[in-house]
Amino acid sequence: MVDYKTVFIFLLLMFLDNGLAEGMGLYLAF
Repeated sequence: MVDYKTVFIFLLLMFLDNGLAEGMGLYLAF
């Protein structure tokens, strides 16, 4: 059985982490 809440939170954290990494990259590039 899969705990969809845990999976959703995990995917959300991965998405936010990637977004922050790209955002910091652009910020540091300028």
